[in-house]
Amino acid sequence: MFQKNPVKWLGMSVLLLALLIMGVMSSASAQAAPSCAKDGIVTSGTGANGQSYRYQDSCLKYSGNKYLVRTGYCYAYAGGMTYGSKVVFCDAGCTNGVCETKVSPSCTKVGNVTSGIKADGSSYTMTDGCAKGSYDKYMAYGLRCNGSASVAFREDCSGACVDGKCVQSIVPTCAKQDGVTTGVRADGTQVTINDECKEFVPGQFLVYGGKCSPHAGGQTPLGYVLSFCEYGCANAKCLDKPVPTCTKANGVTTGVRVDGTSVKFTDTCIEFGPGQFLVYGGKCSPYSGGQTPMGYVMDFCDNGCSNGACDTEPKAQVQGVKIFNQSFKNIQKKLLK
Repeated sequence: MFQKNPVKWLGMSVLLLALLIMGVMSSASAQAAPSCAKDGIVTSGTGANGQSYRYQDSCLKYSGNKYLVRTGYCYAYAGGMTYGSKVVFCDAGCTNGVCETKVSPSCTKVGNVTSGIKADGSSYTMTDGCAKGSYDKYMAYGLRCNGSASVAFREDCSGACVDGKCVQSIVPTCAKQDGVTTGVRADGTQVTINDECKEFVPGQFLVYGGKCSPHAGGQTPLGYVLSFCEYGCANAKCLDKPVPTCTKANGVTTGVRVDGTSVKFTDTCIEFGPGQFLVYGGKCSPYSGGQTPMGYVMDFCDNGCSNGACDTEPKAQVQGVKIFNQSFKNIQKKLLK
């Protein structure tokens, strides 16, 4: 049929091609283009299939203190933008899906103090020092700066060590004044020792302080026990042996004993038996270089007692007692013969 009418055949071919093109365009327009957007650490959008998505960048620790970030990004696709992901290795740490800025380490030394910042961002400070090793030898230790990094060091000293540095042997010096001993030892150590009282066991005291002792061609300050104190200690000095004191006036004896106890005795009448009296009071007695107060029975009273003294005349109501007392004393005399 088309061979007989070629013009009709050509028209039909053009019509079929047009219909085919329209079908393809209709199918493409029915499918929406994908979308993608990045906001901070979040990538979100809609896929070619019309499904929405949302991805957040995250930190991953992969070796020791090393980190990487799995991060999202957008790129062109199918007439729109779609989501992709990649791995970024961090020079330093990682926080909330973001690589931290690499910290530049630093090191500064002033005198014998070294300070700075490590590569991980932490700060440090160290003071050089001295340590005593074997055979009374000294060792210097600390940190030194090697560019921006700190390097630990240790050095054995042939002589002394001062503030983390080896020095030649020092002639020690020492002086003592007003209970304070000061000086510099052969190892360079500066020393101050104050004399002071110490109670080494309850109620027992000693004086601990300093003295200057010959050493290495000079005088070195030493701390030691200066003295033990028998009678107590005050103001870094042992107290002298106490001297007792005593006075008696108007029937009252007062004083201080050798142990520091204050004492007071008042002459008093005491009825030690029915109608039998004595006077008890105080007296001053020689003791330890002084006079100490003592309490004792001063007298037995034949005629009774009043106002801290024996009566000189018997009272009428105690006449029988006087006869009894006299008889008792006569019996005692016979027994003692």
